[in-house]
Amino acid sequence: MTALGVLHAQGVEVAWDRYFAGTAARRVDLPTYAFQRERFWLDASAPQTRGASDDAFWAAVRSGDLAELLGVAEDAGLDAVLPSLASWHDKERVDAVVDGWRHKVRWTPLPEAGGAVLTGGWLLVAPEGEQGLVADVTTALREHGAEVTSLALPEGTDRETTAELLRGIDGTGVTGVLSLLAPAARPVQATVTLVQALGDAGITVPLWCATSESVAVAATDTIPESAVAAAGLWGLGRVVRLEAPDRWGGLVDLPGALDEQARRRLAAVLAGAEDECAVRANGTFAARLVRAADAPRRAWRPRGTVLVTGGTGALGTQVAQRLAERGARHLLLVSRRGPAADGAAELVSAIEATGATATVAACDVADPEAVAALLARVPADAPLSAVVHTAGVLSDAPLDTLTPAQLTAVLRAKADAALVLHTATAGLDLDAFVLFSSLAGTLGNPGQAAYAAANAVLDTLAAHRRTLGLPGTAVAWGPWAGGGMLDAAVAERLRRAGVTPLDPGHALVALERAVAAADAHSVVADADWTGLTAGSMLAELSGAAPVEAPTALTGPDRERAALDLVRSCAAAVLGRTGAADVEPDTAFRELGFDSMAAVQLRNRLSAATGVALPATAVFDHPSARALAAHLLALATGEDADTTGATALPGTAVRADEPIAIVGMSCRFPGDVASPEDLWRLLADGVDAVGPIPADRQWGPTDAYAEGGFLRGAGEFDADFFGISPREALVMDPQQRLALETGWEAFERAGINPHTVRGTSVGVFLGTNGQDYAALLAGATEAHAGHIGTGNSASVLSGRIAYVLGLEGPAVTVDTACSSSLVALHWAISALRSGECSMALAGGVTVMATPGAFDEFSRQRGLAADGRCKSFAAAADGTGWGEGVGACCSWSGCRTRAGTGTGCWPWCVVPR
Repeated sequence: MTALGVLHAQGVEVAWDRYFAGTAARRVDLPTYAFQRERFWLDASAPQTRGASDDAFWAAVRSGDLAELLGVAEDAGLDAVLPSLASWHDKERVDAVVDGWRHKVRWTPLPEAGGAVLTGGWLLVAPEGEQGLVADVTTALREHGAEVTSLALPEGTDRETTAELLRGIDGTGVTGVLSLLAPAARPVQATVTLVQALGDAGITVPLWCATSESVAVAATDTIPESAVAAAGLWGLGRVVRLEAPDRWGGLVDLPGALDEQARRRLAAVLAGAEDECAVRANGTFAARLVRAADAPRRAWRPRGTVLVTGGTGALGTQVAQRLAERGARHLLLVSRRGPAADGAAELVSAIEATGATATVAACDVADPEAVAALLARVPADAPLSAVVHTAGVLSDAPLDTLTPAQLTAVLRAKADAALVLHTATAGLDLDAFVLFSSLAGTLGNPGQAAYAAANAVLDTLAAHRRTLGLPGTAVAWGPWAGGGMLDAAVAERLRRAGVTPLDPGHALVALERAVAAADAHSVVADADWTGLTAGSMLAELSGAAPVEAPTALTGPDRERAALDLVRSCAAAVLGRTGAADVEPDTAFRELGFDSMAAVQLRNRLSAATGVALPATAVFDHPSARALAAHLLALATGEDADTTGATALPGTAVRADEPIAIVGMSCRFPGDVASPEDLWRLLADGVDAVGPIPADRQWGPTDAYAEGGFLRGAGEFDADFFGISPREALVMDPQQRLALETGWEAFERAGINPHTVRGTSVGVFLGTNGQDYAALLAGATEAHAGHIGTGNSASVLSGRIAYVLGLEGPAVTVDTACSSSLVALHWAISALRSGECSMALAGGVTVMATPGAFDEFSRQRGLAADGRCKSFAAAADGTGWGEGVGACCSWSGCRTRAGTGTGCWPWCVVPR
């Protein structure tokens, strides 16, 4: 039976009558899709806020009115405890927020891989004089099938020379590049030059960067000082992944010696899907950003003198004031301009108001002699107890245009200065050595290659100090509100990606807790991690695992692999569990993609396949299936049908050409869910008028009790159409109904809705007003972003066209009671004029509020004795009264004689 079913699905004619002979089997209509609906309806009567009683309690605590709220005597002894209670509550709220911001990098062990196979030619790029390292890595790669070529670069080789050397080597069939430039005198600068030169030479193969003992996989790992500068490659690489995915493979940290096991594990990393790995004697580990366990809620208490670099900048100013309030006796504030910096005098006054003293000094912190002279100025009665390094400069530039001068300036202010401070204070009894790092160093950020590299150095420096028994705390911050290292444009880009600026007061609490908890490295950020692209680093926070690139398959297997890859990458960007959560034919926009997510998906796919995709690829090929076909076409050079549909150009016909109706669907009062139900209702004279559905929550009223209502108007299968519950809740139920009945109309016509994608099918829908938006008067921030599109008449037809990929006209018509008729007329005209090849025509009306009933009641426009229980003139002439009866026709009205009012046919049902 399975075999026959497969043949039938592939178009083979099967003699079913012979197969079922003698079984009494009979043909039945194939049912349409059974929507798995959930309720989505805004409750107009319920408050839109939570915890109102809690809010009232704590408001009373702060105002001192708790006795009145609790109904106890004024002299109940509350005055003494209320200030402490309010302070405790404030601290609890801040701690709860800070707990949610705290994250750390955890190294997760990977399963041991079998015999990894490396194909093609690999190029090893190393500094001159590193023959031993090159020999060891060459052996590792050749043992696992790779052909190896090496390139030794003299120190300081420029971009142009490097590109020329690479052009000469590319003829050997390079399929991967492994950089061994970590031992170079300036490894970050050398690697930037290599990345740029690869682009100049047109070599778009995966580049892997190797370091040695530059990351701490376990707390007991020892990081030598020689490995600290090379750690900048981890920050740099994370930016290359975002800006040049066609040239990126990943990062790998190697042990000090490459034995047979280490060589096998290195080959497995280069052949695998993880892009941030460390090879150790006890296995291979992958970097994962995870939520940090709640730190003990204690705070660092500074003493004596605290040196703050960048002390007159936006961050340094706030840190200095906080340190003064917390107990520091003296603040040594260092900046490039020193006392001449804007606001320096005011800052000193603010600090002195706390009882502390402050000195503002101009100093180049990257100059060892200048720092030595600076430390000599520390008062003997307030010895140096802590260093807080907030200084840094930005020189944002795309990676391909980043100049050596820009790179040097950023590294000098951030990384070189930190290393000078480390050396200068190594012999002092410090309580804390705090480095202000950045989220850019942990995840990367486009346009900030230099800044990311510098901050990655700080992260490793803190770990190195811990191995020496010295204090070291690096905090990788998300952006701070109210100013900081990021300019407005970068901060806005991060905000769009889901990174919210941190409240400075809360951030300072997080700083104190990080120092007190003795964390060598922590990440403090308020982010929706599903909106960020960071390779496998965010696999746990986003809930999506890394994906394997399609292998050299053929035919349907290759197409399935490409589709699985696109779906997996899309799931990772959206933060969904896996590929199964991404419908192949649902438009990316309906899945929740915006322009930032589209670029992130492009980057993931390019990184996984090495295929260069334009930034507009997701918009030009707006579903997983279409994008997968396009990806294969680029990878193989073959033409691809990205829609699965055959274009059906419209052709003008005679004005009297008959129009064929090939499919219908409907929902009406009286539990009508199909055309057959409708014909049955009409033929049997079923009374479809009934009470107001309880799920509309209109509340008690005397104005009306019955009407022609559609049951279950709040039910909708959001997942089927790739719509998030948040968006479905604020969508007008008329849009939801139109989506379901539109899909079903195609099914009932025997047309797979997926096959019309990209064809000239038009959508013409009638509507008679939208009142669901009235329920959004108390909308919260959680509803924002979808209210306009979810309640706009123009979107009604456009949403169906977009979801189904229909490229004919999309028109919404509102001509009151004739809307559906006008929509049908317009659809027929469009067909006859050749504007479209097929049309979906219809109309929808759902009353979300009783507003229409109220208005028509005031106009005496409802039947006085209709079951649309309406107000009409009372028979005794004394005023309004209640009439109950049948609302069936104009002549059935029994309104008060002489009033001149008549029955509005609102809920007319033939009897």
